[in-house]
Amino acid sequence: MKKITNPFVRFAITTLICTAILLVSGPLAINMQGYTPVTLQSLAIIAVPVMFGMRQGAIAIVLYLLAGGLGLPVFADFSGGWDHFNGMTSGFLIGFLPAGILAGWWATRLKPQYGRFFLLFLTCQVVILLFGLMGFVFHDMGTDQILYNVKYLFPGLFIKSFIGGFLALAARASDSSAIA
Repeated sequence: MKKITNPFVRFAITTLICTAILLVSGPLAINMQGYTPVTLQSLAIIAVPVMFGMRQGAIAIVLYLLAGGLGLPVFADFSGGWDHFNGMTSGFLIGFLPAGILAGWWATRLKPQYGRFFLLFLTCQVVILLFGLMGFVFHDMGTDQILYNVKYLFPGLFIKSFIGGFLALAARASDSSAIA
């Protein structure tokens, strides 16, 4: 197989791969009756820029959001459409881009150690959660309902951060002594 040497073509292909990762992971959700669904979206939204870089990650996130907005069933529970950007969970979608940019920027400044990557993933998950909470407030969700949702989202944030830390470490570590 011939190696791709053109940097533009390599960048475009890698960006499409990043977008495909987001498109596949986005619809996978655990729909908890009465709660915001727990999805793999936020894990992938953070992992892609950490592993492929901030620019490619940000472009992939924008392409993912556009695909979902245009109606492709790539959001939670295989849904799509512009109405998601005006619905109760719109804040989460809007928070994907800032969290992805932060993740990509921060990852380039970290030594490959598990604890640091775990903290990066947890912080970026919280950024997405804060945007989601702003969306809840914007749509007049009551405080009790917001706290009710947060209570069920937080364990997932830690689990996804735990997994994300290992994914990032596996992608970035040059040897097994990097685990700390």
